Amino acid sequence: DGLTKISGVFDYNSSLQAENFRKMLLTLADDVRVILIKLADRLHNMRTMDFMPRQKQLKIASETIYLYAPLADRLGLYAIKSELEDLSMKYLEPDTYKYIATQLNEKKKK
Repeated sequence: DGLTKISGVFDYNSSLQAENFRKMLLTLADDVRVILIKLADRLHNMRTMDFMPRQKQLKIASETIYLYAPLADRLGLYAIKSELEDLSMKYLEPDTYKYIATQLNEKKKK
């Protein structure tokens, strides 16, 4: 019942990505495998977007942190959620990401 009401949340001026996400949520009621495939696809995209234009990286990383990581969390996919969050930070907050990565590498060496 709650998922069917989501169709009224998005208006026709929403982005194509929002419409795709809406369809994905509506499909969840029928088959969770669709969501798992979408999450796996997004994780692969996040892992391989080093050579994309900066604007595209920011758009995809923002969608990931606000939509896909919380969805993975709700499904109990904590390793995927964590990696999506880490990769999103790599593109959204590169200086912070590099600082944390450096600190973690130094701790590993000790």
